Amino acid sequence: MKRRPGMVMTSVLLAAGTLLVVLLIVAQQQPSLTLSFQSPLADTFPTPTITHSFVMELFESPISPPTRFPDVSGIQFADTIRPVQDSGVVAPFFGFVWSPDSNSVIYAQLTDQVIVYEANKGFAPITELRLHELDSGEETLLTSNGRFPKWSPSGNQILYISWFDTNQSYTVLANLTTGETSNRLENSVYAEWLSDDEIVAVDTEGKVKSLKLSPSSDDKSLDDLELTVSTNGPNSVIVSPNKKYIALVNETQLSVFAVKDHQLMEVAQNEFTDIIGGIAWSPQSDSLAYVSSKSISIARIDDSQIVSNTLDFQEIIGFPSSLSWSPDSRFLLYQGFDGVWVVDVNSSERKLLIPNTPDSDAVFSTPSWSPGGKTVILESDGNIYAVDLVFDTDK
Repeated sequence: MKRRPGMVMTSVLLAAGTLLVVLLIVAQQQPSLTLSFQSPLADTFPTPTITHSFVMELFESPISPPTRFPDVSGIQFADTIRPVQDSGVVAPFFGFVWSPDSNSVIYAQLTDQVIVYEANKGFAPITELRLHELDSGEETLLTSNGRFPKWSPSGNQILYISWFDTNQSYTVLANLTTGETSNRLENSVYAEWLSDDEIVAVDTEGKVKSLKLSPSSDDKSLDDLELTVSTNGPNSVIVSPNKKYIALVNETQLSVFAVKDHQLMEVAQNEFTDIIGGIAWSPQSDSLAYVSSKSISIARIDDSQIVSNTLDFQEIIGFPSSLSWSPDSRFLLYQGFDGVWVVDVNSSERKLLIPNTPDSDAVFSTPSWSPGGKTVILESDGNIYAVDLVFDTDK
């Protein structure tokens, strides 16, 4: 799905699009519907009953990640796929993130409430954000109205967006230790961390703004740069893990902004395909993966220069989505038409880890590699599951 000029939207309602509206209506009638915004298989094959052996008592993986991952051929999923959440319909488009220590996940779940827009006779869902502790299984409701959660670098705070109508939304700061929340920026649609004390946000017009959480600095604000990005996807502003770069999506253009010297570098134009989960920074912040037509391109940053190359594979149907890096920045997980794949970003060698075919037990999508490297979160049938990675280090 390529963006074309004129597609910049001014509300999260339009960001979700017609597909989300249709899915929401059906979900209210059929609570077990798969709401995977990434997987093109959701409406292609029926989702049968999952027959994997579930282990609920203990989530902690017994597998220690290797100091160096093996070749692609030596990576596989363990046989047991464990449920993390199976009590509601999750909405990965609105939030699906690991904690920095890999011990928890925050996810968005659809509620039975919607926001009605009289002007255009449309509506958008209200999602709640839930925190799930993986070891204990403890579940905490963070907010009854939230989307696009982002964990602070220190791990004790999160940002999220509370949306009320096209003229009222807030970037909310929540302290996970005290439970306190505060509205920090009005009329914003997405927000990201630049540090534990500074955030960058996108308003309803697509303008990028920065905000010091403890205002005491005279440093130049991002407001001065007059950066503008699209508002039709949660990945229009993505900060690198080292906080030195910001990936920006505007219309059909993907750029990287260097925070220190305010340099704006173009990565891709025209051929860039902006989809959900279609952009991902490597953990070392020196590479940016993005979906390019039916393949994946890797933009490498060296001395403020960008060199891109496209991996040597093509999806037969559809396009890759849900890009997720391994902790050593050597591999990418992604969702393809026929299942979840892992690909070596240097050799383009890839392996199908779990197939999504009519013979599969279930259609799994939205893969997300844990920061610790030993577990992957998946979505299926509106629920969240986890699977350990098994490594053959001899390969």
